[in-house]
Amino acid sequence: MLLRRVIEHVREQNWFAVGIDFVIVVVGVFIGIQVANWNEERLQAREGAQYAARLQADLGAELENWQNLVAYLRVVRDNADRAVAVLEGRIETGDEALLIHAYRATQYMYYQRRRSTFDEMTSTGSLGLIADQALRDTAVLYFRFDAIDRTFEEGGGSAFRRLFRGSLPIRVQDALSERCGDRIEYLHGLGQQRLDLGYACETGLSAPDIAAAAEVLRTHPELLPALRLRAINLRTSIEDLTTYAVDLERALRAATGAPGPGRDG
Repeated sequence: MLLRRVIEHVREQNWFAVGIDFVIVVVGVFIGIQVANWNEERLQAREGAQYAARLQADLGAELENWQNLVAYLRVVRDNADRAVAVLEGRIETGDEALLIHAYRATQYMYYQRRRSTFDEMTSTGSLGLIADQALRDTAVLYFRFDAIDRTFEEGGGSAFRRLFRGSLPIRVQDALSERCGDRIEYLHGLGQQRLDLGYACETGLSAPDIAAAAEVLRTHPELLPALRLRAINLRTSIEDLTTYAVDLERALRAATGAPGPGRDG
């Protein structure tokens, strides 16, 4: 209808009316573009808010898992240090205690990292939809922080773990796993869990089995060097996850609204 009216005004050489028609067209197009842009911005803002909520939940879970990992590694490191000290003759302990310390030095903690939201956003170019710059920066900094993955790899692939498990009888290792291995603690009544390795235990093994296993630990030529390496690597992992990551942990707490160390209770 508008086009027909413009054609009529041109035939009549009514240039003033043609000018008004042109203004109407331009204004209409402009308003249409603005409405489309507003709708797009509204949809993007809603999508960004949804992404932000998911990312905050992921980072909150990661923060708790990270803290549990550090606490677990400290227990493993303490056991490794004690086993090294016994085998080097710096402290004395019974054969069963040595066996437990050495076994616990082989342990490592792994968890599936909660990075699906971050990976989805980076693969689709949607990270910029999150309005909170600090949240974006924290997610990028955290999920590109590779010390956690390196800790998983070192723990599962340590030479000491391989030597220990390849040198001691399976029945001894089964007893250690059943009586002195990881225990799951459930937190807050909401399904969160962490591994506990610091409790007192007894192997339930016979005295001859304990003595024979301890003798393997004391005489195997490769076990002590591998155990020293394990102890050093544990120290490095803990240092990487704490000393060099204080700012990152603070940023995670700020981004997720988690309480600081002084308010954990």
